[in-house]
Amino acid sequence: MFREISRNRQKYEILNLALSLRLITFIVLLLPFNFILILSNYTSLEIVLANGIYFNIIISSKMINFRDLFEIPFKVELKMHLVAFINTVDNILLLVFVILMPYLNVGFEYLCIVYVISNIPGFLLLLFQLNNKFSYTFKIVFRNARWLMLESLPLWGFAILIGIFSQLDILILNYIKSNAEAGIYGAASRLTMPLGLVPVAIITTIFPIIIKNQKINPQKNLEIIRFVNKLLFFFSFILAVIFSFKAQELCILIFGDEFRDSYQPFILLMWANVFMFFNNFAFDLFAAFSIQKYNIIVALIIVIINVSLLLYFVQDYTYNAAAGAKILANLGGSILVFLILAKNNLYKFSFRIQEFIWCVIVLLVLYFLVSLPTIIFIFLSVVIIAIAAYLLSFFTKDEYTFIKNLLGK
Repeated sequence: MFREISRNRQKYEILNLALSLRLITFIVLLLPFNFILILSNYTSLEIVLANGIYFNIIISSKMINFRDLFEIPFKVELKMHLVAFINTVDNILLLVFVILMPYLNVGFEYLCIVYVISNIPGFLLLLFQLNNKFSYTFKIVFRNARWLMLESLPLWGFAILIGIFSQLDILILNYIKSNAEAGIYGAASRLTMPLGLVPVAIITTIFPIIIKNQKINPQKNLEIIRFVNKLLFFFSFILAVIFSFKAQELCILIFGDEFRDSYQPFILLMWANVFMFFNNFAFDLFAAFSIQKYNIIVALIIVIINVSLLLYFVQDYTYNAAAGAKILANLGGSILVFLILAKNNLYKFSFRIQEFIWCVIVLLVLYFLVSLPTIIFIFLSVVIIAIAAYLLSFFTKDEYTFIKNLLGK
């Protein structure tokens, strides 16, 4: 959807087609859903509440089904601040309802109801903004449905494989070892999850620009792709280095002393992000250039590498093996991704000595600062990293200009 609407920003028939297909799926699944509830002897009240939560699939920003499609025009036009504001309204309303719970002396039923109600104003506001900003109206459309499903098929398989990849390590660790080891690894994994927003934010901003350049300036895309990969490396390297030096303190601060050992897999997972950021961008590039068949191929190889390493090493090295397997699986994926991008003339590797020097300086300076308190260490690290990047021209003048222009939008 993102690719097709970026190619034709005034034609929303493809968006309506996707929404129509999802709406049909929603309706078709509603019948067996209620049939199972009835067979399971749920009460009438419980069935009503369950259907309310089911309806929430359409209106909630937390459910990646309908509202994520409605948000695509905002992403294409780089107006995600409006979506962020609307989603914040949803969250604030829910927070207010939850705060009132003790005073109203209500329980689970109330929570289910307000969970749905809190999303209605944001959903209506989103539809209003869609019509106001883009003159969009929803219509039931099924033309080209077969084409869309065939185009989406590799991405469906890819989504399933990535879901397996993100959870299988905890399941195998829990099965082969114990809940304790799985808990330690799970804590480390949860610490890294919010950092996935970094590549998502960058890629979402760049994606429509890449699509636009396919028609008007294809050569410019090579420069943009290299710049984005450098930017993703810049952030993933910074996060990995800073959190590696203070991993144990952060784990204790957030989860308590009983999760002290989570710092070891946490460090490994942070370095896995260096390769994961690169892979995530490549997956979107495959979709952007209509070669999404590679998504499922790369994802399958990543899962195979990960599972093989897990089964072989987890028994002896427990949660560290799980984190190490994630690094190697993502590294293997990155090598394959690089070869695919090079084969399709989408990426040409280049390296500047300033980038290497910057990495060495950052590692050395942070090593000598590690004895400082955590807050001071993080603050000074960010300042020093920024100064070093500027003095060593980690980013070129053209790249700084591109960033300024992008922020100006």
